[in-house]
Amino acid sequence: MRAAFDLTRASSVTGFTSQGELLTPILTASAVLSFNAVVVHGREKMDWNNILTRQADTARRAVQSVPRILSHPALSFDQCRRLLTEITSTRFKLDMIQASIVAEGAPLSFTTVAAQLGQIWAELSNATAQRLKAFDEPIAA
Repeated sequence: MRAAFDLTRASSVTGFTSQGELLTPILTASAVLSFNAVVVHGREKMDWNNILTRQADTARRAVQSVPRILSHPALSFDQCRRLLTEITSTRFKLDMIQASIVAEGAPLSFTTVAAQLGQIWAELSNATAQRLKAFDEPIAA
């Protein structure tokens, strides 16, 4: 069995300032979840360390790219809506991972990391939703 996920590495993924704002930010197709299994004593068991490492890498890239995308002056309403859909989808997948970790009875450190990653995606989702809402606000004359 592998060692527990490195919490130091996971917590350094956030890239948020003390005010909770995103630093500079592209969600890519690599946000798609790939479950890698490890066979332990004849039964298939999830390799949570590998799965969470991949999720942390995806979150790190998103933290670097999403604010940059959101601040781009040519960003359209449809592009912003698609970005929010991708972020929501990734967040949903992470929720499924977290539920599976709990159901399998994996170490608490894995649940903690999944929760930290969930917080990152929640902040990215909120920032994107705010930008999407800004499209509806009237332009001041």
